[in-house]
Amino acid sequence: MKHERTRVAVVGGGIGGLSLARLLQLAEAEVEVTVYEAEEGPDARPQGGYLDLHSYTGQRALREARLYDAFMERIEVNQDALTIMDQNLDVIYKDEGDGSRPEIDRAKLRQLLLDAVVPNTIRWGSKLRAVTGPSHSDGPIELHFADGSVEEADVVVGADGAWSKVRQVLTDAKPEYTGVSFVDAVYLCNNVDTSFLRKGTLFALDTEGHAALGHIDAKSAHIYFAQKVPKGSCTVASAQTIVSSWALPMRALASSKPACATVRPIDTLPPGLTWTRDEPWKARVALIGDAAHLMTPFAGEGANLALADATDLSRVLIRAISLHEDLGKSISNFEKYTLWPRSHEAARESKANLETFFFKGNDAHGIARWMKSMFSLRSMVSMAFSYMRNLLWWCWGYDYFY
Repeated sequence: MKHERTRVAVVGGGIGGLSLARLLQLAEAEVEVTVYEAEEGPDARPQGGYLDLHSYTGQRALREARLYDAFMERIEVNQDALTIMDQNLDVIYKDEGDGSRPEIDRAKLRQLLLDAVVPNTIRWGSKLRAVTGPSHSDGPIELHFADGSVEEADVVVGADGAWSKVRQVLTDAKPEYTGVSFVDAVYLCNNVDTSFLRKGTLFALDTEGHAALGHIDAKSAHIYFAQKVPKGSCTVASAQTIVSSWALPMRALASSKPACATVRPIDTLPPGLTWTRDEPWKARVALIGDAAHLMTPFAGEGANLALADATDLSRVLIRAISLHEDLGKSISNFEKYTLWPRSHEAARESKANLETFFFKGNDAHGIARWMKSMFSLRSMVSMAFSYMRNLLWWCWGYDYFY
């Protein structure tokens, strides 16, 4: 296979796919990257709520993409606070945050990445139908789209989320329902009373496995009303049912008309998912983000892992292309030594956290005790991480993590 002007097709124009495109375009390697996005444009749908980016994954990726300063200009200052409340809206626990995990609106982060890629990199309205192999092992891979068009690429990266079409090339695994669904609702503060909610991240729980999770800023309250229900039985109107026995202000909020609302069943891929290739051309197909390791949001790792995946895969591809190394072997090593170990650990944590919230009979007091222990542990990990960074800088004169 020729490595001059290697064509990389990234399927999915979310945070992970755009980060990968940006990083490949920054490299001096002979690579041509195209992002195929099913949506018709950047404003086709709401992008979700806030993200807290971790120093060793999300922030590292933005530094490598030369976007860290622009990211810091867009963060929500002092929005990393955490409040845990019970169904009476009594504050059980609060943490003001330390700024180590800055919060950013997902839409702002995506727009930052959209602005950073080379013009015309993204082909909007490109809904992938299938990926097929070449007639010989080192020939181009074909991408078949819903409009009947066919594109060719030397490498295909699936960054196409939970119901990835690219993943079907490598494994039959499909997302499975966890038993928990969210009503995702946004309320504008000038239309409804949100004064009873503290700024930052909110966890409010009762003793029946119901929760209101969200983020509150000066303009809006983005609330996820969560409950254990059979898949398909949750509706937007379920928000009122979830908090029907709660204090009046939360009941009033749930009965108000939101600016927008949707139902989100929480699905996951099987923890510990791996795959093998049964044809040589499939070695040049890779997965990142939710396409590779969809998990619950209860570890705060989804977007961070997508950014980290993009960073580490870009390094692998750039090296292989520049040094004329075997692309398939390079992708396999990325999966074996980076993607799978990192995502499997996060998936286990995410699953355990979901069970702690909804399936172990914990109320707000129990969750508060658990959160305190978790924050204490993470503080120790953060201190160890900082120590390692300083040690590497002192010994070798560079920052390995950035």
